[in-house]
Amino acid sequence: MLFVFLGLTGVVLDRAFRNSIEAGASERLQVQIYLLLAAAEFSDDEFYFLEDLREPRFNQLNSGLYGFISRSSLGELWRSDSAEVFSLADPQVLRQSVLVGETQFSKTMSAESEEYFVLSYGVLWENGISEYNFTVMENAAAYYSEISNFPHKSLVVAGRRGIAVATYSVFSHALGLVATAQNGARSETN
Repeated sequence: MLFVFLGLTGVVLDRAFRNSIEAGASERLQVQIYLLLAAAEFSDDEFYFLEDLREPRFNQLNSGLYGFISRSSLGELWRSDSAEVFSLADPQVLRQSVLVGETQFSKTMSAESEEYFVLSYGVLWENGISEYNFTVMENAAAYYSEISNFPHKSLVVAGRRGIAVATYSVFSHALGLVATAQNGARSETN
């Protein structure tokens, strides 16, 4: 019974840790979207940035962190320097409609079959007419390495504790039976 309980506990802990990692990724991506929004300029129907973005990975080719500006009706309008040669398995990810002021967290695959966390934020631009999506993608491999290490460590610790408790219970029970048998044998001899 104890091993069933420990197994279920391991599954619940794994799911909780996975959800925690993904929530953390979403929060970190939200900060990156705010950096893009703060630096973005719009003129002559184009987005541009007057200076390098504060997050250096946006300026480093193939860094694993990619920024995009898109419209659901047109698709991609701008991409960060880091995404210059980046390809999505499904470019329609950038055409998803995100309500103004809302965020949408999801996962997608690159053309190279690597998984990415995606956060899109719907924006109504300063003219009050045009809606855009600011999207940031980050390679999920680092996050998943944390996740894959967690169950192994926690289940090993839980398993060791469970085995120790079970062993203690078995020996305590066995010693109790031996002591009871010895006490019974003494009372028969008296």
